[in-house]
Amino acid sequence: RIDIYCSYLGVKPSSRKPIVVVLPEEQEAAREFLTKFPEGKYVYLNQASNNPRRNTPTKTLEIATLELANAGVNIILSNQNVMSVSHPRIIRYENTVRQLATMLSVVDVAIVHDSAPLHIGGALGTKMVCIFGCMHPDSRSSHYDPKKVIWNQYSCPKAPCMYAPCH
Repeated sequence: RIDIYCSYLGVKPSSRKPIVVVLPEEQEAAREFLTKFPEGKYVYLNQASNNPRRNTPTKTLEIATLELANAGVNIILSNQNVMSVSHPRIIRYENTVRQLATMLSVVDVAIVHDSAPLHIGGALGTKMVCIFGCMHPDSRSSHYDPKKVIWNQYSCPKAPCMYAPCH
């Protein structure tokens, strides 16, 4: 979050939206990688955040992933390896942050938690479905478009809790 870093420096940012630049040759390499898989739509799915309280239950993600794959959608899963599902349309993608940004710049849509892919995809203008639990979505994604926000405010009894102790 650029606003947090700027506050440490005593600077007021002109915008909370970060800037990410992906070069055309990087995008071409990502598109070339995707040609190895079935034709169709490509969806990047963020399996987990660095904070478990921000995550969708793994079983729910597995069911949704298989439903999308069975409907002919290619699902790109990056490094986290939280889910154990397998399907010809599920693409496991080991990547660096730079490669993640590149992939987010070429997919049709990204399904993300409040995590780095949310902010990188938001900076790139990637179409996103943003899933929120304990955090209010406006605190993290209001400056990104285009997006659809899903907020399960009942996932935490104190939501929006900004990480208040739940027990």
